[in-house]
Amino acid sequence: MDVAALKPFVRELAAESGALIRRYFRSPGLVVDVKDDATPVTDADRGAEELLRKRILARFPDHGIMAEELGNERLDAEWVWVLDPIDGTKSFVSGVPLFGTLIGLLHRGEPVLGAIHQPILGELCLGDGTTTTLNDRPVRVRATTRLADAVVLASDTTTVARHQDAAGWERLATGARWVRTWGDCYGYLLVATGQADVMTDPIMSPWDLLPLIPVIRGAGGVITDWHGGDPVHATSSVAAGPDLHPQVIACLNGPRAHDAAAPSPWIVRFAGLVPAGSSVLDVAAGRGRHTRLFVERGHPVVAVDRDPSRLEVAAARVEAVRADLEDGGAWPLGERRFGGIVVTSYLHRPLLPVLVDRLAPGGVLLYETFARGHERFGKPSEPAFLLEPGELLRAVEGKLRVVAFEDVALPDRVVQRIAAVK
Repeated sequence: MDVAALKPFVRELAAESGALIRRYFRSPGLVVDVKDDATPVTDADRGAEELLRKRILARFPDHGIMAEELGNERLDAEWVWVLDPIDGTKSFVSGVPLFGTLIGLLHRGEPVLGAIHQPILGELCLGDGTTTTLNDRPVRVRATTRLADAVVLASDTTTVARHQDAAGWERLATGARWVRTWGDCYGYLLVATGQADVMTDPIMSPWDLLPLIPVIRGAGGVITDWHGGDPVHATSSVAAGPDLHPQVIACLNGPRAHDAAAPSPWIVRFAGLVPAGSSVLDVAAGRGRHTRLFVERGHPVVAVDRDPSRLEVAAARVEAVRADLEDGGAWPLGERRFGGIVVTSYLHRPLLPVLVDRLAPGGVLLYETFARGHERFGKPSEPAFLLEPGELLRAVEGKLRVVAFEDVALPDRVVQRIAAVK
């Protein structure tokens, strides 16, 4: 299917959904409901999404849909549409036109078309990863090269500390020319059209992020997750011009002391996915930083290590198992299944399929270790101990649902990490 030929259809979708949304904007009778995640939703959100879904499925009945309000359909289809009818509902219900409709298209999981539509201002930003237009006029990101000259945007500066490194955000904010909260999808439109330089979101859902990727890339910009990794499976985002983007990533993840006794921020971030009260397996547990984390969260933990005497966690809910997982012997835990399996700073490739298999239904694999490119920082430097690009994704493909994945160079190491559910 020719993606370029779909652009007129996307323009139709934007026009029709925009007409519906405008009827509700600043309406005295607008009813605002609150969803389970404490975010607002209105009849405009639901009505616009229902309209978009009907139009898409009428024309492409074999396509899939990923959407915020009314659920997903056929996510395994070759072509999947991604919809967020009103991205920025808090602005919408407040009568502020800093919101928009997001429409995206994936081909075999990769974003190939994206649109940001602001129906009040009549602005449609449409990108295919190679070109981006604003109301059919080609646009490019601004050629700012110094952070000190940059306008940095965020949807909400108060959420950074809950999801990312607050000190990193402070470095970015103090180094920029201005910081403004012209956020949600409209912030990305401003970056793509050269009206602002950087847009940041410390936490994102797929329908918030995937349609933005072809827009930013088509305008000559760079979009990644918060750490500089692939945005397609990300849960955060940073968009900027190619000269500024590495400076922004360096600020957000800049040099800071690495506390080997503290749990990994990646593991902390996704620990809540592990079913409450379920057993957790801590592989190569070492001193037990993640054993401690999950015991404190109310989980019984099996801590496996060559030398469990190093474990610094004494609790009735901890089962220490002495085992050399690389000696070629039988898996020491038989057929036991776990609600969570945690692995950090450790790689023995023959274990990867075993770990996936030993997850209980609904169980979560949280894995983070060194990846190729880390050798420039020192040990580990041997290929046997460094993940190849995308290796964790391939290990879970067809077996687990990926929640988040990153393959990223940090200031002091190169790591690959995944959170995936069975």
